[in-house]
Amino acid sequence: MDLFCMPFDNALANTIQDVTNIGTITTGIQEVQKNYDTVLIVAGISLVISFVYMFLVRGCARLLVWVIILLYLIGLSALGYFFFKQNEEFAQRKDLPEEERLKKQKMFVALAYGTWGLTVLSLALICCWFQKIQIVTEVLAAAAEYVASETLTLLLPPIIFVLSMIFILYWIVTLAYLWSSGERKEGPNLPFGGWKWSNELHNMVYFHCFSFFWNLSFFVSFLQFSVAGSAVLWYFKRRNPNFQSNETVTTSIGSAIRYHLGSIIFGALILTFARVIRIVYAYIYYTLKKEGLAENAVVQKVALCCACCIESFERFVRHVNTHGFIEIALTGKNFCESASDGFYLFTRNAATFGLSQGLGQAFVIIGKVFITVVSVLLGHLLLTKVPQFSERVTDGFILLILFGIIAYIIASVFMEVWGMATDAILHSFLVDHEIHKLSGLKAKHCPDGLRSVIGPVSYTHLRAHETGRNLVCRLLL
Repeated sequence: MDLFCMPFDNALANTIQDVTNIGTITTGIQEVQKNYDTVLIVAGISLVISFVYMFLVRGCARLLVWVIILLYLIGLSALGYFFFKQNEEFAQRKDLPEEERLKKQKMFVALAYGTWGLTVLSLALICCWFQKIQIVTEVLAAAAEYVASETLTLLLPPIIFVLSMIFILYWIVTLAYLWSSGERKEGPNLPFGGWKWSNELHNMVYFHCFSFFWNLSFFVSFLQFSVAGSAVLWYFKRRNPNFQSNETVTTSIGSAIRYHLGSIIFGALILTFARVIRIVYAYIYYTLKKEGLAENAVVQKVALCCACCIESFERFVRHVNTHGFIEIALTGKNFCESASDGFYLFTRNAATFGLSQGLGQAFVIIGKVFITVVSVLLGHLLLTKVPQFSERVTDGFILLILFGIIAYIIASVFMEVWGMATDAILHSFLVDHEIHKLSGLKAKHCPDGLRSVIGPVSYTHLRAHETGRNLVCRLLL
């Protein structure tokens, strides 16, 4: 400890106390300790409501999808009407110069007709994509059925989160060791001494920082592959008389560790490179801004374009990784081949995947809001209407905030697994459909709801053949 100058100061202690507001934190902790059983009950209620929402999606997916689409069209039409009314209001204003008033009128008229044009275009696309919307609707319902039956997958996100936290603690300790391994030097105007690093130590620190993002990407990729593999197995095996719930989860995890760990690590590495590029760009822009070089309008526009391109590239890599892992679970091929096949499957069915992403995101938002709000309301009823709980409450607002946080976390876990399962089931259905289409048959393994809406697929020529345990589908251009 003699190597460090520790800043023990009353002013510093007072500042820390003011920032952290120790009194409020202590009150909150005491409130939770007194009502821990209520917190556990609300957590259980959130879990039940999440399953209820999954069953609602499973049974009412068709209704919910068309309600969302109808609200979307009504919202666009209302927005166009609002712009048009703004144009009329500016037409009656005499306090503005005529030139400015006409400019505002033209802008709102353009916005109104543009919004109405978008409404008409959306309506036309809905009519053209009616069958695709039906397919996506059935896939969303099937994903909800998967989550409700394969409950073990809901443990995967919390387990991965705990493992990630353990790794982060290990990484921080290791970084502190590396950071202090250089030659000590005095640091003026600093509470701690500085360190002089050799070139080798510099490289070790840089690689250690790179490994931080690589390992976190690996945890995320492993979670994606495990859920995707489980959903693929569920899709193809659920009609088997010997099928058992939650068996797909353990089988998928075992397959990931035994056969596909290298592919998962490689996919995580590619995603890490994309994120490192973004971080390097952010550092460069920060340096330019610090030096005052980012004030130029041209530099700002170029910086925005670069940020947009880098963001798009990272999203593209995440997308390729997701479908690559699903394809690996389907065919057992290596990452590069699977990512290529998954990408071409997406391009052949871009509209279907786009609808799945859009409607799926709407269901995710609705689910999180529904589960959180209902859980908080029921928790509030417990605190106010049940004497056994209300007598112990001193500050119910803190408990309601905690109820909301817990409910949101549980809802996020459900929606995260459901979203991954949606991508995997849609991917599996399209491969299943394209393969059996060659023989003039409908998809053999798809849910009953999907069979009634299956139509032709867009492809040049497909060849399907069996290789050992895997059924492989290739596009021949």
